[in-house]
Amino acid sequence: MPESQPAGGIVYLPFPTRDSTGAPSAISGGSAVVYKNGNSTESSAGITLTPSFDAEVGQNLVTIDTSADGAFYVNGGQFWCKIKGTVASVSVLDTISFDLAVAIRDVRLADGVAHGGTPGSSTATLAVQAVNVTNNSASPALTIFNTAGPAVMLATNDSSGAMLVSSNGDGPAIEIQGYGRGGTFPVIQINSPGDNQAVIDIEAGIGGSALLLSGGSSGGGDAVKIIAPNNGHGINILAVGTGKKALLLAGDAATDALAIAAGAGTPINVLNADGTVNLDSLPAIATDWLTAAGVKADAVTKIQTGLATPTNITAASGVALSASGLNAITATVPSAVATTFPAMVVQLWWRFFGKTVKATSGTTVKTYASDGATLITTQTFADDGLGNETLNKAS
Repeated sequence: MPESQPAGGIVYLPFPTRDSTGAPSAISGGSAVVYKNGNSTESSAGITLTPSFDAEVGQNLVTIDTSADGAFYVNGGQFWCKIKGTVASVSVLDTISFDLAVAIRDVRLADGVAHGGTPGSSTATLAVQAVNVTNNSASPALTIFNTAGPAVMLATNDSSGAMLVSSNGDGPAIEIQGYGRGGTFPVIQINSPGDNQAVIDIEAGIGGSALLLSGGSSGGGDAVKIIAPNNGHGINILAVGTGKKALLLAGDAATDALAIAAGAGTPINVLNADGTVNLDSLPAIATDWLTAAGVKADAVTKIQTGLATPTNITAASGVALSASGLNAITATVPSAVATTFPAMVVQLWWRFFGKTVKATSGTTVKTYASDGATLITTQTFADDGLGNETLNKAS
């Protein structure tokens, strides 16, 4: 079996072909597929069969680019390649096994190694005081894989940390990535061992960041996603000590300390337990907290429009009409019999101080507009000859 290679890389499987006499002989019509973990599902992606490699008859090479089928070729899998073809007019079939796992190029154990229990059993233990894992390739230096339980468990019995990780260069001390195969499993899951114990305690040195979170460069992912458990809090920040701040957000001259933006929803939504909106717990706005510079121009325009729009006052205590308030009522002379109260008042005034003609020949009373020619209303009247006149409804 060839040496294990990491998933995503190239696997080379050389194999010879000979005739019935044992002499090297070329393979023709050859094909190759790969099976995984005893399953009959096969993959032919990324496989190249080269007969008589390097012009050497009978020396053949199967090259497998495992990045061509990332869902099939994964670290920890057991694979075998089935090769079929014809050699010296005889059909042949052969298999070559290989594993995919991260290659450890250089592992040095120093200062003592102790183990107990039965090697390979659940009771086996390994105590290592110093381990240095280095790798000069682009592949991970170490992969620990477990299909049933935790791949690694770190514990300590004293006040020191179970693991100390530090970086001496510009890169991260720990970089953790998921395999990208989908599903609902987290890349990291950390559970507290007991009540009132911190799951993570992060402290930063001078000029450093205690925690730096960033989303993927290609977008579409969350830098932080917090889901609250039943009867718990997604985030609970508690300040201890007088004058301490539970949360301090500070931006430099070019950035925001906190920016909250919503898509189709509400940027901040405060809800009761039954899902109804609750704003009672929001703090009161301090005096002079809202400034003109903090109000958008379109909001100011809407406020001004609302103030300028007349509103009918039906009932209001302490409201009185000013001395010139009636002057705001339009005093246009109506062009027919008035139907509104302001027009009725104007028409009444115009009846006595505008042009009015009483014609005995037609027994009519007519009112005219300010031009003296445009007829506005007409009323007929009757005289019973005894000095009694009846003025009928205007039209």
